[in-house]
Formats: sequence, C-alpha cells, structure tokens
Amino acid sequence: MSRLRLLLLLFVLLLFGFFIRNLDWQKAFASLQQLGFRFLWLLLITAVGYACATLGWRYCMGEPGKVLSVKSLFLIRQAGEAVSFIQPTSAVGGEAVKIILLQQKGINPAALNAAAFVSRTGMVLAQVLLFFVS
Repeated sequence: MSRLRLLLLLFVLLLFGFFIRNLDWQKAFASLQQLGFRFLWLLLITAVGYACATLGWRYCMGEPGKVLSVKSLFLIRQAGEAVSFIQPTSAVGGEAVKIILLQQKGINPAALNAAAFVSRTGMVLAQVLLFFVS
C-alpha cells in the first residue's frame, strides 16, 4: 500500500473516530426505537434501490460493464456516490471517481464517459417522471 493511500486511510479513520466520539448515542437509539422494525424495511428498500441502480449502471456501460462482477461495480459505484455527497462539485466529482476506479480495472474511458452520461440522464428523467406521478 502506498504512503498516500495509508495516509488517506488513517485520515478517514480519524474522522470516523471523531464522528463516533461526538455522536449522541441516546438520540440515535431513541430514533431507532421510534422506527422499530420499519428500520429493517428501510434498509431493505435502500439496498434494493442501490442494487437496481448498480445493475442499470452496468447495462449503461454495454459490453465493458460485463467484464466486472456486480459486487465490484457496486463497491465502485458506492465510492463515487459517497464522493458526490461530500464534495462541492457533487455528481461531477463522484462520476470522476467512478471513472478513475474503473479505468484502473482496464475499462475503456470512452465507454465510461458514455455510461456516466446515459446513467445520469436516466436518473434525472426518472426523478422528473416520479415528480409528475406523485
């Protein structure tokens, strides 16, 4: 493991430690208690949604998407989505992380750019449709 990766890992663990230390555990458990078993449904629905989004992303890639396992694509997609949430450029940064990680797996950058565009466009259209339906 390179020094940069080790430093990044230590930095992330340090931030996670600060998060855990400052978490109000009583409020967290009270919220979970209030949700009850509905929390499990929430986790299940979220997991199914992420899995479907990963499969959709895989199909947007065409043939290059079939090279990697769904598990590998899922993990790469989650890393990109996490970056999308925490940095100012949102989807641009997250898509860049996905493309970089997939390039390291030997996927053609042109196919990745097209897949990112199709995937994001499909997501926006689905959100607009859901908005009008609701």
